[in-house]
Amino acid sequence: MAYNGGRNEATMKIALFGGAFDPPHRGHVGIVEHLLEKRFDQVWIIPCWRHPLGKKSLPFWKRFRLCRLAFRPFGKKVRLQDIERRLHLDRSWTVETLRYLCRKYPRQEWTLVIGEDNYQKRGEWRGFEEIEKRATLYRIPRGPSSSIPDVSSTEVRQKAALGRDLTGLVPDSVCRYLGQHSIY
Repeated sequence: MAYNGGRNEATMKIALFGGAFDPPHRGHVGIVEHLLEKRFDQVWIIPCWRHPLGKKSLPFWKRFRLCRLAFRPFGKKVRLQDIERRLHLDRSWTVETLRYLCRKYPRQEWTLVIGEDNYQKRGEWRGFEEIEKRATLYRIPRGPSSSIPDVSSTEVRQKAALGRDLTGLVPDSVCRYLGQHSIY
């Protein structure tokens, strides 16, 4: 089904993949590959504007740029969204993002991508019961039986700060950008 430019003429199955993406790494790319294999019409990448728990991260636009580099090879099946920036909230709350999306695109079928670790902490989320009503949850498989690379953004930031090689941890385009701009 083709994207219709925002008009609500046809229902699409859209996977919402949010996160800090500080920086986007091979694990994130692996999750997108996994989602596309599951027959979603599109995957929307949603970098958070401000972490809900106040976690420090690179400024939004730097993370947005890194996401553009990381996910560009997927073409139109993967769309980078600045929704949480446009909501102008003091923090990025998933429930607020879903409320906005359900109002703006009422006919779309939303699936929220959530890591098993975050699912276990769902009691700490603002409005989790409402989240479950507005979107289907898709828990990302983890562990030895998963094909998704086990990489953490913390590990990438630490290695980058020490000037270590990031090959294999982040997409090549992100690796080049981080090297050229000494971000961490």
